[in-house]
Amino acid sequence: MFAHRAVIGRRDGRQTLMIRTANGRHNAISRASARLWLIRAERSREGDELRRFYELALDRNEHPMFVLSWTLFHVIDKDSPLYAARCPRHW
Repeated sequence: MFAHRAVIGRRDGRQTLMIRTANGRHNAISRASARLWLIRAERSREGDELRRFYELALDRNEHPMFVLSWTLFHVIDKDSPLYAARCPRHW
């Protein structure tokens, strides 16, 4: 299960995208892993519209024992595809 909204805030002094997840199975998931992707519509130099896929680096992409909840953290630094984006206040 995922939160209805992602949040951008400060974590350890860095701007960070945070997404809260929960284990809806009510059991223990060992060696859980996560990947987060940004899918963005862009225009080529020729004016063609296309979709680009960018994997967002996570602070931690594995969880040894996912029982209750897990928050995914993506630091928005100069290497992030979100760095230059103007994000809405509420997603």
